[in-house]
Amino acid sequence: MDAPDVDGSSSNWEASFTPYLWLAGTAGNVGVPKFGQGVEIDKSFADMLSNLNFAFMGAVDARRKRFVMRGDLMYLSMTAKAENILNQAFLSGRVDAKTTIATASIGVRVVDQGPLFLDVLVGGRIIGLNVDMKLTGPNQTFSYGTSPSNVSPLIGARLHVPLGEKWGLGVYGDVGGLLHNTDVKWQALATIQYDISRRWTAIAGYRHMQIHHESQRLDFDVNMNGPLLGFSYKF
Repeated sequence: MDAPDVDGSSSNWEASFTPYLWLAGTAGNVGVPKFGQGVEIDKSFADMLSNLNFAFMGAVDARRKRFVMRGDLMYLSMTAKAENILNQAFLSGRVDAKTTIATASIGVRVVDQGPLFLDVLVGGRIIGLNVDMKLTGPNQTFSYGTSPSNVSPLIGARLHVPLGEKWGLGVYGDVGGLLHNTDVKWQALATIQYDISRRWTAIAGYRHMQIHHESQRLDFDVNMNGPLLGFSYKF
């Protein structure tokens, strides 16, 4: 999550907390290679909102002079019906997926001109998947559950450009999954920010994320796209 910069003296720590809601649509495939089973999921963000069981999303940012830190935590629990089923012996399918993505990074502000800045970041991401699949046919039922998790490094960058006295443009991107098969391979986020007051900022934007895990137990290849809304509080 790209939180706005925090005004204040460069000799002191500055921090912000940004709760947000990501209304993401989901498209991709979920399969179990060792059993030859798989389903396709293609849901708009409106569909996913109706299928959402629970969600929590929030980001924190801190800075002292040119040293920056950021963290982002996202938890999603949702249920989705299968659009297409690989094995035609099954007529309907359902996937229950719980996804936890925790990202932490540190970096350097390589461009520091007040509201115009550019950060370069390195860090790590923990991703945990809990997937339950159920396929139903006239004469048989297939049920399977697995919970893979992993930690992977990432590199990223964040840019903020002022668009007047109260408006700003934020762009964030990172690339992960450099060492493991389980990770957010890459994500990108663009936001428009409006300063409501000295401490509160409204944020609206669009986010894309690609999650991919490949093993005999689970093949999880999903793209998530959609609008994002949030508010940032500056300490």
